[in-house]
Amino acid sequence: MEGSCDCPDKFTGPDCSEQKTPDKIEIRSIQVTNFPGSNEGTAWDINDGPDLYFRLYEGETPLAQPMIPVDDADYLQDHFFFVDQIFMKNVLNEHSLQLRDYDAEDDDEILGEVKFIPYESNNGFPAVITWENGTVAFTAEIDYIYNRDLR
Repeated sequence: MEGSCDCPDKFTGPDCSEQKTPDKIEIRSIQVTNFPGSNEGTAWDINDGPDLYFRLYEGETPLAQPMIPVDDADYLQDHFFFVDQIFMKNVLNEHSLQLRDYDAEDDDEILGEVKFIPYESNNGFPAVITWENGTVAFTAEIDYIYNRDLR
């Protein structure tokens, strides 16, 4: 039929140039690639580096955090987190990633926070994405999930 085409997966429209919004986005892996080496000149932990973990939120609702922290993290290195499946279901809502220092004796410190919208309709579906704010940065491997993929 003239004016229509058989679009590749994830695309739609008369010329197949519009991205389809996914039903959810899966984070397959996540690493922290930048964080402050100190808390305004004071070490995060007294004897060693911070024990890092992240907490992912949608608005005020916590969604996920890694199974175990990265102990004694060096701010000059990138650190991967061990994660199970993490799904962001409302891909057009604001999410945030907080980088935290686990402290058994007192409240965990927040080293920084990045706010982001998981899905962008014009970025070509990158498999690796970076969320950063100048203080902290995370890199994640992601998959775009459509309901038809779940059958």
